Amino acid sequence: MIRKALPLDCQGWTSCFHTAAYFRDNYKGGKHWDQLHTTNVVGTANLLKACYEAGIRRFVHTSSTAIIQFRPGEWADETMLRMENEADDYQRSKILSDQGVLKFLDAHPDFWAVFVHFQRWPAPC
Repeated sequence: MIRKALPLDCQGWTSCFHTAAYFRDNYKGGKHWDQLHTTNVVGTANLLKACYEAGIRRFVHTSSTAIIQFRPGEWADETMLRMENEADDYQRSKILSDQGVLKFLDAHPDFWAVFVHFQRWPAPC
């Protein structure tokens, strides 16, 4: 049961802030697609389902500017999406994660989400 992904005592909760991601180790070399996909894509999908089953209908999805195609120093926004075939594995995992949230929203019109695309985290991770 996906509901086990949330604390048992989440009755009355109205919102979830999703800040988990697999990131830093991906850029230390080696192949990390399985962990990236499991954490960033599947984990996000499972959390959305668990929230919905628990009655939570507001979701803050922290993501990354890795989904945006831009050059340093340029202004950019979410209309400038990076193509999946031009992305490294981390970027692709975040693209797929964001797409998963959008699909979930399409399937659950009573659910609300906002995306926060950080360029850099404000503190060490």
